[in-house]
Amino acid sequence: MQKHLLLAALAAAGACGQTPAFEVASIRPAAQITPETIAPGRLHVGMKIDEGKVDIGHLSLRDLMMLAYEVKLFQISGPEWVAQERFDVLAKIPEGGTKDQVPAMLRALLAERFKLMAHREQRELSVYALVVANGGPKFKEPPADSPAASGTARDATAKITPAPNGQIRMEVERMPMSRLAETLTQLLNHPVIDHTGLNGSYQFALELSIQDVAQAMGGSPFGAAPQPPGGTALAASDPSGGSVFQSIQRLGLRLEKQKASIETIVIDSVEKSPTEN
Repeated sequence: MQKHLLLAALAAAGACGQTPAFEVASIRPAAQITPETIAPGRLHVGMKIDEGKVDIGHLSLRDLMMLAYEVKLFQISGPEWVAQERFDVLAKIPEGGTKDQVPAMLRALLAERFKLMAHREQRELSVYALVVANGGPKFKEPPADSPAASGTARDATAKITPAPNGQIRMEVERMPMSRLAETLTQLLNHPVIDHTGLNGSYQFALELSIQDVAQAMGGSPFGAAPQPPGGTALAASDPSGGSVFQSIQRLGLRLEKQKASIETIVIDSVEKSPTEN
């Protein structure tokens, strides 16, 4: 009897030490981004966790690694193609699982389906520092009586709509500068670090070219998606031009080139296509 109890205890301890995994998960190629899919309510991008279901839309393998390893985009180093093809992921958290376990579940999923193997190391990278320009920021926190003011930093949302001038307008209700730096990293495909010293969550709008938005999301209004230059040591566009830099300047901010030692997730091996669902 005591032997059976000991074996049961050891089995339970082993189960508790296992890596959390989704109960079931599907990974499929995402549909291409077009001007029509950018229309309000139709854009399926990012991750949403609701009632035990994880719904991920239009993210690259690099984006999925960012969520899985809880790092920024520029902390992923690997072949260029990991930032190109986009995937939709639908997964179910097992009974007793929590939102906090989702990154570990994603790591297990990527290892299983993409045969991903990676390690961490410190690397010196070329980065952009997001700083306040002379004259100060030209945006404010939402009014105290507005719905946006009652949220938290995690409630930051961006409404993306076509602008009359042929550009894309991104209206942000409540966003900390750290989240803006992450957004700029994706738009520029180059690491951006928040050095503004601004600690609030703010309302502002960015007007971007549809080409910049399409490249960041892996799609193109002209058919085939452009091939973005991958890797973490990229040479981004010159700060004197481009819709992203111009929008930042209009907010009273600027981007400065710097070097920084940053912990990096280095891909050792990975397959381009996931195994079948």
